Amino acid sequence: MSSLKVLFVDDEPEVLARLKDELQNQGDGWSFAFAESGRKALVAMDIKNFDAIVVDTDMPNMDGPKLLKKVQRRFPGTVRIILSTGMGAEMGLKSLGFAHQALPKSTSPANICMAISRTFRMRDLFLDKSFHRQISRIRSLPTPPPTYRELVKEFQAQEPSIKKIAGIISHDTGLTAKMLQILNSAFFGLPTRITSPLHAVTLLGLDMIQTLALASGVFRQFEVQRMGYITPEWISDHGIAVGKLAKQIAEELELSPEICENSLLAGMLHDVGKLMELAFFRDQFKGAFDTARRDDQLLVDAEREQMGVGHSEMGAHLMGLWGMPNSVVEAIAFHHCPLQAGDLGLSELVTVHIADALIWETYDDLKPQGGGLDKMLIKSLNLEDKIQTIREKLVETIER
Repeated sequence: MSSLKVLFVDDEPEVLARLKDELQNQGDGWSFAFAESGRKALVAMDIKNFDAIVVDTDMPNMDGPKLLKKVQRRFPGTVRIILSTGMGAEMGLKSLGFAHQALPKSTSPANICMAISRTFRMRDLFLDKSFHRQISRIRSLPTPPPTYRELVKEFQAQEPSIKKIAGIISHDTGLTAKMLQILNSAFFGLPTRITSPLHAVTLLGLDMIQTLALASGVFRQFEVQRMGYITPEWISDHGIAVGKLAKQIAEELELSPEICENSLLAGMLHDVGKLMELAFFRDQFKGAFDTARRDDQLLVDAEREQMGVGHSEMGAHLMGLWGMPNSVVEAIAFHHCPLQAGDLGLSELVTVHIADALIWETYDDLKPQGGGLDKMLIKSLNLEDKIQTIREKLVETIER
């Protein structure tokens, strides 16, 4: 990773002095700058290009959200992080329209740098860096109007069902991703990371979920045209199928409960990059899709040839910016090419790769194809027999 330039903004001089002292040994060749107000921060950014900005929420004259709104408009490629003392849903919604992540004010400088580093690991996979700047601008992902209507109808029911609302949310890739970004931010101060929509709805209650789901900038209702067989609904259905199978595989392999739950989430979100392509990079995506179908290529190979980046890297970069668990981001990034992630043990990446490949074996009529099983990986992990058993069970399920 190249050296990064990071700007810290806080109105308390003693806080900045402590940061200067503690950041001396952080980063590998990174440079740090400090500003005591939003105005001074913008002046500094006009003079120098910063890769990331870290701001305090509560500052006089121009608070953190107002500053980040200006940064988003004027410097869209800058990673935006806000530090919070846990000020609740209203401030969270206000801030996370403009911040990529919200971390607790108590987060150590080392952990702040680690969070920044994770976001740039995915950026470094891009051959065309302009995509990074465009992805940094994305505040929310499209949700089809039928999903919106279904959710509103359930909220307005005489006795809304927590289970039904969680089911509606979990069947929409974009809404699931945005909800989890918000709920796992420092503004809510939850004791554990939430990866399940049902857990989220149960924990926060219907009133809070309604506020989050229907707030401006969180729920983005608009139609996107299909690309061949690819629609937002197909992406969500495929993600759910892969997520469920990935979790089953993790359980079969007797992996930890955390890996099992993260496998479900990573599977659900593994193709979020395709949703981004449909909504924000349509012309480039069409060229790759048409080429892959004409030349009988894997879609991800055509994307990388035509665009310099695949949907897997795109999705991983946005989910990394939004603070998803590192193992989930890695599973999204490398689900087509797991060996490129480095030395592998049994992880979310392995379960999602296997699940996605096996699900694609059932889609004989879809062109271009999504991906296949990495036989070298399977052999290195001694999973040949296990894979065949899982494949047979999957076929039996489909035939029933």
